[in-house]
Amino acid sequence: MLNFKKVELSDRQQAVPFLQALPYRLYDHSFVCHYIWQETYPISYAWEEGVLYIRYSLPEETIYQMPLCAGDRLAEAVEKLRADAAEQGVDFAMIAVNAEMKAELEAALPGKLSFEESPDQADYMYEVEALRELRGKKLHGKRNFVNRFRATYEGEYEIVPLTAADGDEVLAFEEKWIAARGADEDFHREAVAIRRAFDAFEELGMTGVALRLKGEIIAFALGSRINGDTILEDFEKAMEIPGAYQTINQAFMQYCGEGYTYVNREEDMGIEGLRKAKLSYAPAYLNMRYRVTFA
Repeated sequence: MLNFKKVELSDRQQAVPFLQALPYRLYDHSFVCHYIWQETYPISYAWEEGVLYIRYSLPEETIYQMPLCAGDRLAEAVEKLRADAAEQGVDFAMIAVNAEMKAELEAALPGKLSFEESPDQADYMYEVEALRELRGKKLHGKRNFVNRFRATYEGEYEIVPLTAADGDEVLAFEEKWIAARGADEDFHREAVAIRRAFDAFEELGMTGVALRLKGEIIAFALGSRINGDTILEDFEKAMEIPGAYQTINQAFMQYCGEGYTYVNREEDMGIEGLRKAKLSYAPAYLNMRYRVTFA
């Protein structure tokens, strides 16, 4: 029987080195995400003999990630998760399985699993250098927006790194951003996650930048490490000022992307406008995900 426990900040000492050693570049393997979104998406860990099991206890279902372990232990570990699902009285399913993980599961349990693509959940992966430099035809429009913003507000704007002390000001900006779009429960949940990120900023290894105009924050981006070559942009927000979004995006890559090859900018959730915005930045590739059940 697996002993699942709610993810706590103290888990970072064991979980962070383990998760950051994974090669998959998925934001689902970010301890930061597990911790800051805990109040919206309750996540539990179970450790057993060096294997990490992850369970989501959502209102609509209980669901699992693929056990994180060596391939020769994967079949047994999946069976343990299936047993846990039976104990919980729920149907067994795993999410956040990418193509590499799919291949590992197929090798461990040949012919026993069913895989369903989840295109709305695919992670958009970009080359950090491309978004930092904004070179080439595909990104010339973004570059033009940045240049116009800088020229229009020359001497009036500044880009500054974020620290734990900026939490209240960023949350005040977030409330303005929400108010400008109408109250939305999902936005307020996001504000809770941002607060948790700032409350444990240093412990979580957060990094970020703010764009100030005449001293006031008009945009910010907040991120964290996924693994050795990939950074996650957890949040990116800007007021509807021409060029603000493009400028904060480039600033995040310039200030926070040093040493990384890729940036994961998460999924589009099937929202057409969000999909167009993410595609407009010319992703290097989409990290496709699958939902996995027993055949």
